[in-house]
Amino acid sequence: VSFILVAFRIAQRWIIEFRIARGENVYDPAHPEQLTKGNDWIVYVDMPGVKYIPDNAFDSCERLQSVIIGDDCKEIGESAFEECTSLKGIVIPNKIERLYQKTFTRCVSLEEITFGQSLKRIDFENFYECSNLKTVNVNDALEVIDTGAFKYCRSLESIDLTESIKEINYEAFYECESLKEIYLSSNINVIRARAFYGCKGLENVIWFNGLEIIEENAFDICESLKETIIPSTVC
Repeated sequence: VSFILVAFRIAQRWIIEFRIARGENVYDPAHPEQLTKGNDWIVYVDMPGVKYIPDNAFDSCERLQSVIIGDDCKEIGESAFEECTSLKGIVIPNKIERLYQKTFTRCVSLEEITFGQSLKRIDFENFYECSNLKTVNVNDALEVIDTGAFKYCRSLESIDLTESIKEINYEAFYECESLKEIYLSSNINVIRARAFYGCKGLENVIWFNGLEIIEENAFDICESLKETIIPSTVC
């Protein structure tokens, strides 16, 4: 792997740009902590040739503001960008099919994310407490939104749950207080417990026949949801 570290000084502080010129890995997997994890100086990351970003790769890089992931990347590991509290936006490349758990947990400055065309699954607490996340651009391949995936995303205003989605798991949108409307595709059979619990701004739910089970407290404390017609297919 070839690395380029560009350091420059702003307001009496050294700031680092981290670039990976070529190679498949972000760093030597035997010594991941030596280069990027928790590095408080990295503000910009460019990874045009990287195919794999390991677990915890940029975990707790609190100054990291911008990340460019190349089209060749096939996998982003668990907690890879967890608690990158200055990160504002990210585009997931088209070859990635799954976001593993807690990839972007507590990225409190994250405002927008765009999913690539192959993403099928968002794992456990992936965007947990991304409190400023407002926009999620979903593709037509996404099938599973796992437990707590968007829990406490209190600024999330809209998300287009496309026809491909089959599972919305426990507490997936727990206390997404700014969410106003939800479209539930005909491929969803079950809405798990507390999936939309505490979505106080939710005003409208668009249902389709095919839904069979709504588990306990799925829409509890949705104070703005005054009336809705539940499909006849629900048991």
